[in-house]
Amino acid sequence: MISYQEALTRVLEAASPLPPEYLSLEQSLHYALLETVTAPEDLPPFDRSAMDGYAIAEATNTHYYSVVGEIHAGDPVHRALVAGECVRIATGGHVPEGANRVIPKELAQEAKNGKRVQFSKGPNTSFIRSKGEDCKKGAVLLEEGQLLMPTDLALLASIGHTLFPVIERPKIAHLTTGDEVVPPSEAPQAGQIRNSNGILVQSFLQSHHFDLVQQAHLGDDEAQIAEWISTWQSQAHVLLISGGASVGPKDFAPDLLKTSGYRGAFSRVAIRPGKPVFFGYQEDHYAFVLPGNPGSHLAILRLLVLPLLQKLAGRAPSDTLVKAQLSETGTYRPDSRETFLPGHLISTGNDSRVSIPQWQSSGDVVSFAQANVLVRIPEEQEVPPAGTFVECLPLYPA
Repeated sequence: MISYQEALTRVLEAASPLPPEYLSLEQSLHYALLETVTAPEDLPPFDRSAMDGYAIAEATNTHYYSVVGEIHAGDPVHRALVAGECVRIATGGHVPEGANRVIPKELAQEAKNGKRVQFSKGPNTSFIRSKGEDCKKGAVLLEEGQLLMPTDLALLASIGHTLFPVIERPKIAHLTTGDEVVPPSEAPQAGQIRNSNGILVQSFLQSHHFDLVQQAHLGDDEAQIAEWISTWQSQAHVLLISGGASVGPKDFAPDLLKTSGYRGAFSRVAIRPGKPVFFGYQEDHYAFVLPGNPGSHLAILRLLVLPLLQKLAGRAPSDTLVKAQLSETGTYRPDSRETFLPGHLISTGNDSRVSIPQWQSSGDVVSFAQANVLVRIPEEQEVPPAGTFVECLPLYPA
């Protein structure tokens, strides 16, 4: 049995980022950018009106301005203005040379013939978005390795950057196992349980912007599980198998993976919950066999599976521990293993507090349903009393 840090090190040392691919704007949400993007020009590229109103060339000796034109967003460049002239202008319109202010429309009193206008006193603001106000040509807009979010794609669209390199997202296949497991929609008979691990894995991955390419359930049939591994090991970068990670007579998934060419890196980790967990790899393909209880599932997904997926996808690891004050906790015995208890973190400003519900076992779905963090308790230590600061690992993105 190895420590959690040693297990994490072996997972990350076995993995390398997947190859790059070029994708369009429409395809690139939640991919890691593989280049640094700089501004191809000043942004905005010209002086633009921030209001509907009048662009004026200020004059000190008159209260009236001559209206010499009208500018809408997208219109060609208007001739330069001289002192005492103005143009009607719409929001986003190109402010002509010579104009030094835009006066909002509601402050204007235009003559009936539309040729002259005077203005009421208003705020001493130009209402002009100046060329290069947002950034200058050559400024870094997006960093290499950045996870592309909707606003990033909008920025890329605004500069005409429509095709760019990203790191391929890992393809993940998931198999739940067990003769006792029935679909959530079915009423379990004596000795049976509903399949909660299927939706747990799928939704956990989706919350971190990863998707399954395949998900299935099989009973404890060695031949069928071997066939599933054979089918999907070449089509998916990562295989996740729920159940069969321990040493029972039907726990044959680790041996089947080894027979299929996966090199076993470990099969037991000194953590609670989640001690029996198998990890293996061959070239750029990886496999986990997760213990069957949902609490163990969630812990292994967050502690070991997610770091692997983030490295494959070229993303920065989300491994920062948050310090929070323990507000309440149940009673737990010390354990020789590093423990990760389900906790509920509430942050208000600079104040972060976490509560730990009374956790019954790794099969206690109720306690884990309340959790948004895992609270780390070092090996051989008791859960500290309320008021103590503890380390928390967020389960989901902020």
